Amino acid sequence: MLASLEDVFPDVNKYIENVEQGFSTPCFFVNLIEYNKENLNENERILREKETIDIQVIYFPKEEKDRRTEKRQIANIIPKLTRCVERINLHNKTIRANTGKAVIVDDTAQVLVSFDFNAIMSFKGQYMERLERIGGNIER
Repeated sequence: MLASLEDVFPDVNKYIENVEQGFSTPCFFVNLIEYNKENLNENERILREKETIDIQVIYFPKEEKDRRTEKRQIANIIPKLTRCVERINLHNKTIRANTGKAVIVDDTAQVLVSFDFNAIMSFKGQYMERLERIGGNIER
Protein backbone atom coordinates (compact mmCIF):
# COMPACT_ATOMS: atom_id res chain seq x y z
CA MET A 1 0.00 0.00 0.00
CA LEU A 2 2.86 2.39 0.74
CA ALA A 3 4.21 1.80 -2.76
CA SER A 4 0.84 2.79 -4.25
CA LEU A 5 0.72 5.91 -2.10
CA GLU A 6 4.28 6.78 -3.15
CA ASP A 7 3.41 6.35 -6.85
CA VAL A 8 0.32 8.56 -6.66
CA PHE A 9 1.45 11.06 -4.00
CA PRO A 10 5.29 11.22 -4.21
CA ASP A 11 5.58 14.61 -2.46
CA VAL A 12 3.53 13.66 0.62
CA ASN A 13 5.17 12.09 3.72
CA LYS A 14 4.00 8.59 4.71
CA TYR A 15 4.10 7.16 8.22
CA ILE A 16 3.39 3.64 9.46
CA GLU A 17 4.50 4.04 13.06
CA ASN A 18 3.40 6.39 15.81
CA VAL A 19 4.39 9.93 15.01
CA GLU A 20 5.31 12.50 17.62
CA GLN A 21 3.52 15.83 17.72
CA GLY A 22 4.88 18.29 15.23
CA PHE A 23 4.99 15.99 12.19
CA SER A 24 5.04 17.79 8.87
CA THR A 25 1.94 18.07 6.73
CA PRO A 26 0.62 17.12 4.29
CA CYS A 27 1.11 13.47 5.17
CA PHE A 28 -0.48 10.03 5.30
CA PHE A 29 -0.62 7.74 8.30
CA VAL A 30 -1.26 4.04 7.55
CA ASN A 31 -2.69 1.75 10.27
CA LEU A 32 -3.34 -1.97 10.30
CA ILE A 33 -6.71 -1.95 12.08
CA GLU A 34 -7.53 -5.64 12.19
CA TYR A 35 -6.28 -9.00 10.94
CA ASN A 36 -8.44 -12.13 11.08
CA LYS A 37 -7.73 -15.68 9.99
CA GLU A 38 -10.42 -18.35 9.77
CA ASN A 39 -9.88 -22.03 9.01
CA LEU A 40 -12.35 -23.02 6.30
CA ASN A 41 -11.69 -26.74 6.24
CA GLU A 42 -8.88 -29.10 7.01
CA ASN A 43 -8.01 -32.58 5.89
CA GLU A 44 -4.72 -34.40 5.77
CA ARG A 45 -3.67 -33.00 2.40
CA ILE A 46 -5.19 -29.50 2.08
CA LEU A 47 -5.64 -26.63 4.51
CA ARG A 48 -7.82 -23.66 3.45
CA GLU A 49 -7.83 -20.40 5.37
CA LYS A 50 -9.68 -17.13 4.82
CA GLU A 51 -7.73 -14.05 5.82
CA THR A 52 -9.11 -10.54 6.27
CA ILE A 53 -7.04 -7.38 6.63
CA ASP A 54 -8.55 -3.99 7.50
CA ILE A 55 -6.32 -0.98 6.81
CA GLN A 56 -6.93 2.68 7.63
CA VAL A 57 -5.22 5.50 5.74
CA ILE A 58 -5.47 8.98 7.26
CA TYR A 59 -4.59 12.09 5.26
CA PHE A 60 -3.53 15.19 7.19
CA PRO A 61 -3.78 18.19 4.84
CA LYS A 62 -1.27 20.98 4.61
CA GLU A 63 -2.04 23.43 7.38
CA GLU A 64 -3.61 26.59 6.00
CA LYS A 65 -4.74 29.79 7.69
CA ASP A 66 -8.04 29.52 5.87
CA ARG A 67 -9.91 26.40 7.07
CA ARG A 68 -11.96 26.37 3.85
CA THR A 69 -8.75 25.78 1.90
CA GLU A 70 -7.93 22.78 4.15
CA LYS A 71 -11.45 21.41 3.67
CA ARG A 72 -11.09 21.75 -0.12
CA GLN A 73 -7.78 19.86 0.05
CA ILE A 74 -9.53 17.03 1.90
CA ALA A 75 -12.54 16.95 -0.43
CA ASN A 76 -10.29 16.96 -3.50
CA ILE A 77 -8.03 14.17 -2.29
CA ILE A 78 -10.68 11.63 -1.20
CA PRO A 79 -11.53 10.24 -4.69
CA LYS A 80 -7.87 9.94 -5.70
CA LEU A 81 -6.87 8.43 -2.34
CA THR A 82 -9.72 5.92 -2.42
CA ARG A 83 -8.73 4.70 -5.90
CA CYS A 84 -5.09 4.51 -4.80
CA VAL A 85 -5.65 2.27 -1.75
CA GLU A 86 -8.37 -0.03 -3.10
CA ARG A 87 -5.73 -2.42 -4.51
CA ILE A 88 -2.67 -3.97 -2.88
CA ASN A 89 0.05 -6.23 -4.20
CA LEU A 90 0.41 -9.48 -2.24
CA HIS A 91 2.66 -12.34 -3.34
CA ASN A 92 2.96 -10.82 -6.83
CA LYS A 93 -0.83 -10.68 -7.26
CA THR A 94 -3.10 -7.65 -7.14
CA ILE A 95 -5.87 -7.91 -4.57
CA ARG A 96 -8.87 -5.60 -4.76
CA ALA A 97 -10.57 -4.39 -1.58
CA ASN A 98 -13.94 -5.94 -0.76
CA THR A 99 -15.16 -2.81 0.96
CA GLY A 100 -14.00 0.75 1.30
CA LYS A 101 -15.25 3.79 3.12
CA ALA A 102 -14.06 7.40 3.18
CA VAL A 103 -15.00 9.90 5.88
CA ILE A 104 -13.87 13.32 7.04
CA VAL A 105 -13.05 13.33 10.77
CA ASP A 106 -11.40 16.15 12.72
CA ASP A 107 -10.19 17.89 9.54
CA THR A 108 -8.60 14.71 8.13
CA ALA A 109 -9.61 12.37 5.32
CA GLN A 110 -9.84 8.80 6.56
CA VAL A 111 -10.18 5.82 4.24
CA LEU A 112 -10.85 2.33 5.61
CA VAL A 113 -10.41 -0.62 3.25
CA SER A 114 -10.95 -4.32 3.87
CA PHE A 115 -9.24 -7.11 1.93
CA ASP A 116 -10.32 -10.77 1.96
CA PHE A 117 -8.28 -13.54 0.40
CA ASN A 118 -7.88 -17.29 0.70
CA ALA A 119 -4.75 -19.25 1.50
CA ILE A 120 -4.62 -22.80 0.22
CA MET A 121 -1.80 -25.00 1.47
CA SER A 122 -1.14 -28.44 0.03
CA PHE A 123 0.83 -30.94 2.06
CA LYS A 124 2.82 -33.93 0.91
CA GLY A 125 3.58 -36.09 3.90
CA GLN A 126 4.80 -33.90 6.75
CA TYR A 127 6.16 -31.12 4.57
CA MET A 128 4.40 -28.28 2.85
CA GLU A 129 4.62 -28.80 -0.88
CA ARG A 130 3.40 -25.36 -1.90
CA LEU A 131 1.60 -22.33 -0.59
CA GLU A 132 -0.69 -20.48 -2.93
CA ARG A 133 -2.87 -17.52 -2.02
CA ILE A 134 -5.98 -17.19 -4.13
CA GLY A 135 -9.29 -15.45 -3.76
CA GLY A 136 -12.21 -13.90 -5.55
CA ASN A 137 -10.65 -10.44 -5.39
CA ILE A 138 -7.36 -11.29 -7.07
CA GLU A 139 -6.86 -9.69 -10.47
CA ARG A 140 -4.90 -11.67 -12.98
